[in-house]
Amino acid sequence: MPQRPLTQLFEPHRLPATWPFRRVEHRLGDTPIVHRHRHEVLELGLCHAGSGTYLIEDKEFHFTAGDALVIGPRELHWSRSDPGTTSAWTYLFADPLRLLSGLPDVAAVLTVSNLAGPRFGNLLRPTEQTRAVALIGMLAERRTASDRAQVRGLLLALMAELHRLPERTAGASGSDEVERLAPALRLLGERFQENLSIPALAQACTMGETTFRRAFQAAFGHGPKEYLIRLRLAHATVRLRSGQSVTNAALDAGFATLSSFHRHFRARYGHAPGPSRL
Repeated sequence: MPQRPLTQLFEPHRLPATWPFRRVEHRLGDTPIVHRHRHEVLELGLCHAGSGTYLIEDKEFHFTAGDALVIGPRELHWSRSDPGTTSAWTYLFADPLRLLSGLPDVAAVLTVSNLAGPRFGNLLRPTEQTRAVALIGMLAERRTASDRAQVRGLLLALMAELHRLPERTAGASGSDEVERLAPALRLLGERFQENLSIPALAQACTMGETTFRRAFQAAFGHGPKEYLIRLRLAHATVRLRSGQSVTNAALDAGFATLSSFHRHFRARYGHAPGPSRL
């Protein structure tokens, strides 16, 4: 039987007006994930030890020690460590606009709306995005009130570095476009195992079907059906890494047949599904 769809939570991080920055140490276990959540602020993460999986909207990333993470406001996400393990993280929650207000000529690098979306790579590798990962690491080391000037300087340098990575931000959907489609995205996230129709998704956004299709294509670079398939594949991949069989992972993720799952998986990843291939 398919697993119960994940619930969605909005978890606000009400950062103090005088210092909109928070540092959290976290041990991430391998327990089954029962909900996805989103925040209204920029989230940064640094993995100190362990490995596991992050699912951000319809994107799936496998992290290891040393990797860093950038999650934009309102992006649905969840995570777990590999089976039988835990991983150690430092998370940072920040509002760059408020933290760096008053600094001259920096507005262009303070926007966070393009640090999200289907073409944004949230996971940063130290061998590929060396400077950005190093800056997140230095931010994670700031622990006391006396470090505030350093936090501001490091965050400004990080935001500039992230905006220098064209493969990270080119074509990323803006927050306004995604907000228009938010009702449909919520339906897809909550009921990805079901056969949701385009008219139902369009109606949820109070749009005509043609307008909805065009808006979705413009925001994500592909249509809602492709988004749903990618979302199911991401969930199936997480379940395969957790030790589920290919058949159970396919059915739990909402694929009607095993052959359909194999076809879409191969088209997306270039090989047949199986834990040994992930």
